[in-house]
Parts: sequence; C-alpha cells; structure tokens
Amino acid sequence: MLVAGDSFHGLKLRELCGRGGFGEVWLCEDISGKRMALKVITKDESRSDWKREFKGMKKYRKITENAPALLQIFSVGEDEKCFYYTMEAADSVSEVPYKPDTLAARLKNGPLPESELWGVFTQIFKAVKLLHKKGVVHRDIKPDNIVFVNGTAKLADIGLISPLDVTVTQAAFTQVYLPPEAVHEPELLKDKKMLPKFDIYAFGKVIYCSVTGNPPEDFPSVPANINIVNNNPVKLFFNLSRLICENDPAERADSTGKVAKELAVIGKVLRTKDFWIYETGHAALKLKYLLKSIFCNTGIWLSKYGIFILLLFVIITSLFLGKLNEKAKANTVLQAELQEMKRNQEAERKHVPQSWYQQTKDQALELYRKAKGFFSK
Repeated sequence: MLVAGDSFHGLKLRELCGRGGFGEVWLCEDISGKRMALKVITKDESRSDWKREFKGMKKYRKITENAPALLQIFSVGEDEKCFYYTMEAADSVSEVPYKPDTLAARLKNGPLPESELWGVFTQIFKAVKLLHKKGVVHRDIKPDNIVFVNGTAKLADIGLISPLDVTVTQAAFTQVYLPPEAVHEPELLKDKKMLPKFDIYAFGKVIYCSVTGNPPEDFPSVPANINIVNNNPVKLFFNLSRLICENDPAERADSTGKVAKELAVIGKVLRTKDFWIYETGHAALKLKYLLKSIFCNTGIWLSKYGIFILLLFVIITSLFLGKLNEKAKANTVLQAELQEMKRNQEAERKHVPQSWYQQTKDQALELYRKAKGFFSK
C-alpha cells in the first residue's frame, strides 16, 4: 500500500488523487521537482483489464508524440507487481490541498461563460478527432474526465482508452452519456463500429452540460435563465448538442467529419457575427442528414419487406393500367358516337323541305319576272 511521502521508482508521492478497483492515481514529483500525475495499476492475473490498459497505454503513448492536444505521457514502466505511467498533472484550483481543475468542478458554479465555449469545445474535439484517426476510442468522455492543463482542456482518465484492433471485453462509458440504443442494448458497447459514435454522443452531452449547467439526464431541457432564443454562442452550441444527440441515430452528427463541418460553420459565425450563415448552413446540413435518414430507412424497409412491397406495387400498377385501358375504350366509343351524330345532322339538313317563307318568296320572284316580261312586250 503506497502512502504520501513514499518514493516510487524515483518519484516522490505527494497526494493521493483517486483510487479505483485495481489502481491509484497520485500527484508526484521527480528529482528535479517537476510535478506530474502517476497511475499505478496492480497486475492481477485473475483479471484481463490491466493487460488491455497496458496495451492501450503503449499505443496511446506513441500517439501523444507531437500531439499537444492530448494529455502527455512522460513514461511507462512495470515491475513484478504492477505497471505504471506518468502524465501531465491537471492545474489545481487551490495551492493546498491539490484539487484538480476539471470541467465538472467548473460546472458546479454554473454553465461555462460564453467566452470560453469555443476554446474548450474545440480543444476537446481536437483530441477526440486525433484518437479516432489513430484507431483509438476514449470510452468515457464526461466533464469529470476533462482536465485543464496550463489552461487547455484535455481528455483525462485515459485508462479506459482502447485500440479498435483488439477485442473489447470490458464495457465502459457512463450510462447517462450513452445514447438510448446503447443503454437498451448493452452488447453494442462491445461493437467496434459503434464505439467511435458513442464517443461523439458523449461529447454532445458534454456540450449540453457546459452550456446549460444541467446534468446530462436533463437533456434536452433548458433552464429558464439560459437564452437560446436570440442569436448567441450558447444557442449555436446548444443546437450542436441537439444535433449530435438526436434521438434517431440516422439523423445524428455521429462522426468527427460531421461534427467538424458543424464546428466550421459555428466558427465562421463567431468570427463574422453573421448568424445568417449559421441558419442557412445548419439548415442545409439538417436536410442532408434527413435525406440520408430517409434513404437509410427506405433501405431497411426494402431489405425486410422487399417482396411484399414489390407485389403490392405490381397489383397497384395493374389496377391503374386497367383503369386507364377502360377509360381509353370508353373515350373511343364516345368519339365514334359523336361522329355518327354529326353525320346524321348533316344528312338531315340536306333533306329538310323549304320553309313557307322561302316558297312564297320564290313564287313572288317568279311572278315578278313574268309580269316584267309581259309589260316589256
């Protein structure tokens, strides 16, 4: 059992920061006085978790090289009883005792100030994007696991980080930061294809908590004192959290690529103060996700009910064409009847006897010609 003041592989233990089932985190110093955090994990052969963490940590250590957005690992070592690694220590909110500056600690005082939103969220997202690009997932993104190192937000509690090229045997994540389908179907937590999506969803919940001050289980309600009606940064990031955490998985911004596009729009709005850019850009992206959702759902329906849909289509088409054929025949008969009626009318006009007026007129003209001839003699 380690205690404050002990020396551990050349490191002076100062304060215990936390203790878990098979590991401890200490604030320590090296011989030069450099302050850092130390995590010590007991090698328990009855459990495979420490082996997964050891493998994940070695891969993470390589990723952190030339990647200041990630929590830096200084060294990784092991002995017969444990393995350990040293890393950057979080800033302290007080000199004595050591109290790490975490996002959760800041949110105890209410939502983050508007001026800090862009910086904090882009710093966290940059880390998530880098991890996913390197084939690694964090698996427990939440305010408690976001620390500030020299004022920069970084993902901490990296013990659950897992490479996607290994079999996941330990379900991680904090339930209130998981999407509904993962809560109802826990086996999804071991699906390698879903893990990056769950990281993104948890990031969306972090945004929600940060702009509202609410706990994650209150999503998507908004306190009365939070303004999301007028155009402001809070509205932009609240809408982003809604988009990332949509109830329908097909409509979510569930990848680093999609979230990056949203953040690009928000960044441009914040620089130009032109919220019209956001309204049009956000509407276009929503339409894109909606169309994708429609096509996706259509594909699911076709795969399940394709034969029945095809049969129904054939029946409806046959009935429709039959009706068109009947209408065409009826129209042909009607046209023939009209032509026959027209011919009969013309024939009748040719054989109608002259009227009395016309006969009297003709007789009068004949008498006039005779009378004129008589008197001309």
